Amino acid sequence: MALMSEIYTLSSNVFPMYKEGVKPEIFGILYNTLLEEKLGDEGVMDLILLGMGGDGHTVSLFPGTKVIEEKEKWVSAYYLKAQQMYRITLTAPFLNKAKKIVVITFGEGKSGALKEVLEGEDDVALYPSQLLVPTKGELLFLVDENAAKYLNGNV
Repeated sequence: MALMSEIYTLSSNVFPMYKEGVKPEIFGILYNTLLEEKLGDEGVMDLILLGMGGDGHTVSLFPGTKVIEEKEKWVSAYYLKAQQMYRITLTAPFLNKAKKIVVITFGEGKSGALKEVLEGEDDVALYPSQLLVPTKGELLFLVDENAAKYLNGNV
């Protein structure tokens, strides 16, 4: 069962990050405008729930991509050559305004990346989840024993 499948949400509060027939670059601009309209100039979310991949990516912030260098836009669209597809993603400047960011990470396949993200040298180009540094809010990682197996003081 998917984590969010049992939560009731008004359809008026759901904003998919894709629209058939709209180029990703245009949709990224439209989505950025939507966020500004809904959240105001500050763009502060109460809670952002994320995951982390075994390569240290989060949302569509993948290692070695230019989007991880974004400093102003809240939303960006780009072509991810490794997956041969366009991605539309929230960016670090937007994510880090949140009151709380929760990252759920589980499984042994993510243990090496989790160790680097939480305890390794700063290298956001290699581990984009290190970009998650809330300016005023909190960052919480929820992990299982398998993901945490390489962490100092294993949980």
